[in-house]
Amino acid sequence: MKRPAWLLLPPRQARESPPRREEDTDAAELSWHRYGMRQEFERLRDEPAARAVYERLVRERPRLPGAFVRYAEFEARHGEASRAREVYERAVDVVGDLAEEEEEEEEGAELLFLSFAGFEEACGAPDRARAVYKRGLERLPEWRADELRRRFRDFERLQHDAEVEKSIGEGIHARATCQLAVDSAEKKAAKGVKRKKPITCVPSNPKILDAAYAYKSKMQRVC
Repeated sequence: MKRPAWLLLPPRQARESPPRREEDTDAAELSWHRYGMRQEFERLRDEPAARAVYERLVRERPRLPGAFVRYAEFEARHGEASRAREVYERAVDVVGDLAEEEEEEEEGAELLFLSFAGFEEACGAPDRARAVYKRGLERLPEWRADELRRRFRDFERLQHDAEVEKSIGEGIHARATCQLAVDSAEKKAAKGVKRKKPITCVPSNPKILDAAYAYKSKMQRVC
């Protein structure tokens, strides 16, 4: 029986001679697996079988964060968010253990944290995403986390803008509600219903609302 492409072993020379550390890169190791597995997945169209292959890959190649990333992305594409998160967590633990043992981070670790954080953002879990960014920045050396640091800054800026927009929306809603109350009181007054003091729609701290409107106008001009 002919063995599937993704089960074929490398040439004998590669098996007998362990690759040197500098040649054992994420991209080089995954290239041989990736093409064979992709063809096999397309032929099988079998989610459990594909999952089994990914599981075997990450068990046999735990030094490759990229393998975990592709495994997690596979689960996410099939709507298995909890499975994808579990794979990412396993990858983070493995990368951390290897770093402690070998005193260096594996290549592709930054990609792992970027993908994990992006996954949590897509799931609408900003707190989880923030925690992933922070874990990555704590574990990776500064020179290997430039993109992660930049993405984290962008993420925090977007979160801040979202909070400002939310506050503006709440302020507009409160002012509109107050205006309805004023209109209702004026109608009652027109019918002869008297009040002890007039109703106004002045916020308790108008400076905050004015600042929010100014910020929104500024952002609209920039965009």
